[in-house]
Amino acid sequence: EGYELTVSPPKIITTTCEETGNKLEPYEEVIIDVDSEHSGTIVNALTGGRKGLLLSMSDSSDGKTRLVFEVPSRGLLGFQSEVATATRGSAVVNHLFVENRDYAGHIGGVEKGKLVSNDNGKTSLYSLANLAKRGELFVDAGEVVYSGMVIGENSRSGDMEVN
Repeated sequence: EGYELTVSPPKIITTTCEETGNKLEPYEEVIIDVDSEHSGTIVNALTGGRKGLLLSMSDSSDGKTRLVFEVPSRGLLGFQSEVATATRGSAVVNHLFVENRDYAGHIGGVEKGKLVSNDNGKTSLYSLANLAKRGELFVDAGEVVYSGMVIGENSRSGDMEVN
């Protein structure tokens, strides 16, 4: 009680090559077993903005497809929940570190903002019900909040001050 914790988004640790001076990042081998009907969705998700490379694709007799990729570790951040939603939980994802390679450049992602309180006081059920439509809330009705306190995650990019 009485403590506040700040959690930051995960970040990949990069290194610098001693010989060339280039920025290096970890790459992983990703093996996905998925129903054949969802294989196209997985290929699009990993090879587009996530900068993955499809190494092999094989079908089995039971209607499953095995996809093998090499992807920068940054490209896997948030992928697990995305693939679970897209495949209705039917995909099995395994990944293993391969090696550090040259930095792959910008990898796009879903940037979500914060819902920030703009005043001191107690939260009301009425205002929280309206805010719940805009994102995920971290507080309940009747909790004491202060100005600048993060009370939720905005479903869109950018921070939003709320009353």
